[in-house]
Amino acid sequence: MGKNPECFRLRPWDRRDKINVFLCGLASRVIYIILTFLIFANTHDLVDMVEKVAIGMNYFISGQNPYGSWYFLHAGESNLFSWWYIDFFYQYPPLSFIAYLPTMLYPNSMYPMDFRPSFFIMNFFIDMYIFYKLLNHKVRWPAILFWGNPLFGMLLDFSTITSLPLLFLTLGLINSEKPRRNAFYLGLATLSYTYSIIVLGFFFFHYLDKENIKEFFIGLLIPLSIFSIFLIWNPTALISNLFFSQFGHPPYSFSNTPYEIPALHICSIPPYFYTFIKPYKPTIYLSSIGLIPGVNGYSGIWWGGPNISPYMYIGVLIISIYLIFNYFKYHRKSLYYSFGYPFIILGLLVLSSPGGFGHYAAIPALIAVFAWEQRKIRYKAEPKESSE
Repeated sequence: MGKNPECFRLRPWDRRDKINVFLCGLASRVIYIILTFLIFANTHDLVDMVEKVAIGMNYFISGQNPYGSWYFLHAGESNLFSWWYIDFFYQYPPLSFIAYLPTMLYPNSMYPMDFRPSFFIMNFFIDMYIFYKLLNHKVRWPAILFWGNPLFGMLLDFSTITSLPLLFLTLGLINSEKPRRNAFYLGLATLSYTYSIIVLGFFFFHYLDKENIKEFFIGLLIPLSIFSIFLIWNPTALISNLFFSQFGHPPYSFSNTPYEIPALHICSIPPYFYTFIKPYKPTIYLSSIGLIPGVNGYSGIWWGGPNISPYMYIGVLIISIYLIFNYFKYHRKSLYYSFGYPFIILGLLVLSSPGGFGHYAAIPALIAVFAWEQRKIRYKAEPKESSE
């Protein structure tokens, strides 16, 4: 027996510890993916994110702009009685389909599950690299929770592209003291998932009054160049698809969840509203016309009162403006708040989302971890400020 029974928790981990943690996480992910196939087989379209990305890639490689195009999304069972619905928008930034082009090498079709193994394989390797970087950065227990989390091993990696923005957010936050690398990775994160722009914005504020703001802008050149290509291609479709398409998203209640999985909605407020306050019946989609007709958004008929999510988004905007002014006035030089305030804003957006899918919570959770890890920077800076 060792002298310190808590040595695994307290001492620095050696190579054997890291290998054991990796193998445990690997085993858990194998179990999760087997359960996914056993539970859902080839019958359900779990989450439409991966399917929309796969269709968007097909548009892109054929020379058609994914933004403003039609998306016939499969939502039923894989047989003659399957049913589909149509979106006229692509709400994810360009890197979401560019980065996943390697999945086209995997033989697949557009049945509900057939194209998902290729995304799972790619997300698996992305997660493995995130785990490696977190361990090297000595963010140990969050690394274990991330690597062994059943949400990532089972539903998220199989049905979403959440791993991609998490990868670039991780690299950006690790390089928080290197403005060029920080801007480059956070720019790529924003090109992968739109909400990441909130983190990028606070680091812009952090560097704004320093000499290295020039380095920050140099780091953004490549992400801005990629974005500019699609902006020139069709500016109306790109802007409306990215920033306005979700405002009119029809609400869900716990009795009206995709594939009858109520747990998907526990992370946001609107499903509680439509479950316990307003009566609710399933949405009837007439078309997909939003703030810019014919280009983006949802339109349809649903019962149960107004959609509260847009009003909640307005509330989040007001709180965000307050936090930004507060940041400029009191905390502009604090790296701790450059992590912390984006976490608050992103968390509020997750709570306001119509569906409240659990994978949205992964992004603010990562920022919260780094905010906690960087808390010592705040305390070191306080005595200097008081002495001045």
